[in-house]
Amino acid sequence: MNRIILSVLFLLPLLGLSQPALYFYNAQTNELITAKAGQQLVVLYKGYNGQTEFYKEIITEITDSTVTLGHDFTKTNNFVSISQRKKAHKKGPACKVIAIQDIMAFRRISPTRILSKAGLQIGSVVGLLFLVEDIYESPDISSSNAFFLSFGLGIASRTIINIIFPEDVKYYMSEGWKATNVYPRLAK
Repeated sequence: MNRIILSVLFLLPLLGLSQPALYFYNAQTNELITAKAGQQLVVLYKGYNGQTEFYKEIITEITDSTVTLGHDFTKTNNFVSISQRKKAHKKGPACKVIAIQDIMAFRRISPTRILSKAGLQIGSVVGLLFLVEDIYESPDISSSNAFFLSFGLGIASRTIINIIFPEDVKYYMSEGWKATNVYPRLAK
């Protein structure tokens, strides 16, 4: 019996069940959103001197009180040259360590959503290329009108994609959402 318990305990980390996660839950609506390392998170949080900051990046680490978004390649990547590290330090860190208690609003972006948006963007670019090629070859439309028409089509397709797949925050802590790294008990 002890062997079975020990083998299960050793296999749990391999199954990914013990992977740290950030849980956002709303007790009023009984909703739960789980964000794990490797998923993209958009947050609005209290930053330096209490100023509101917006950041969108991949979750790289979750601890008991912080979540790290992005990866600081200047510290850990051996393939980055010294000059590139100096340039990166001038630009600022490529990651943010955010206290869980400072998060004011959030949106978790799933990998499916990222791939769907990329596929739609590629499809719209290819479709617009064929359409714009026909517009420029048309003898009825002048070159300046064709330019403005292609410019308007590009802006319209970009706007429609951003309406379909918004990347701003969706859930606000003021609406009853809470963030924790411990799995919450929800009402049934």
